[in-house]
Amino acid sequence: MYSIDILLELLPIKCSGYTIDLLTFTYMDSYVQNLLSDYYNEFLDYKFNQDMTEDTIREELYKLIVGYRLKLKNSSEARIILTKDNELIGGCTLTEKENDITMAYFIIPEYHKNGLATLMLTEIIQSLIMSRIRFDRILVKIQSINKASLALAKKLGFKEIYKENGVYTTNIVMAMERNGAH
Repeated sequence: MYSIDILLELLPIKCSGYTIDLLTFTYMDSYVQNLLSDYYNEFLDYKFNQDMTEDTIREELYKLIVGYRLKLKNSSEARIILTKDNELIGGCTLTEKENDITMAYFIIPEYHKNGLATLMLTEIIQSLIMSRIRFDRILVKIQSINKASLALAKKLGFKEIYKENGVYTTNIVMAMERNGAH
């Protein structure tokens, strides 16, 4: 399980005028609207806009944010956001299972092709590797049709380890070993 204390040691990260931090109530409305948007669900094997109600999403995010504020140590998920000038730009969900951390990420379309996913993920990955969080590797699960995300993962050093059939799509699972070996 994540120790929120360790994540709080790592965050916020300030880089190139952007801030990377845990999701807060300030950004919850824009985050929820993002989760429900068509573009966000286009490349997911789980469709927030079909599989969950807005109220359910808000309840789950509320519990996470309260857990961060109370420094609860029983969450295996962290929602991290990228912001600039009080505007949500993107985000990254970290989920811990056994000795792996799985990352899922997004950048809002109007900010695509500006290197922001690279910036955000590089900072998060470097911080995780240097942290006291115990894990062996970082995983990403990407739809086989999402060429931009596959290219980004490869550029960052992830290597394909297997393909799986999901509910809606075929996904490519890629891994980055903590020690740098693939």
